[in-house]
Amino acid sequence: VMPMLNVDFRNSGKLEGDNRIGSVVWDGFDSSHVTMNELPDYAQPSGGEEVYGSGLSHYFPADMKVRIGYVESFTKGRNQTTFDVVVRLATDFASLDYVVLVRNKSFDEVTQLEQSVKQTEKK
Repeated sequence: VMPMLNVDFRNSGKLEGDNRIGSVVWDGFDSSHVTMNELPDYAQPSGGEEVYGSGLSHYFPADMKVRIGYVESFTKGRNQTTFDVVVRLATDFASLDYVVLVRNKSFDEVTQLEQSVKQTEKK
């Protein structure tokens, strides 16, 4: 198990109704916000828009529509072709009492396939 509020956590996210993907990370400081980096500028984020897991990771599988949070603010990235989006989390992790864990039955198989692809790409 790896919580979103872990500096080693990485996931892909997208705006509701848009298939463009950004990288969701936590900076280790504010437990109510994460950042979605490298969101293509074609996505055109707006304040209050919902952010969901992309379905392209082990953490938030494609068959689960998992709300990460809401767009709070955004700025152009360093290369001016992407946005860096500040996302207010949908969950107040500091006040959680109980957590339900959902097991991804394909986790091991997907991980092995990804590692195999990475090794093949290195050759």
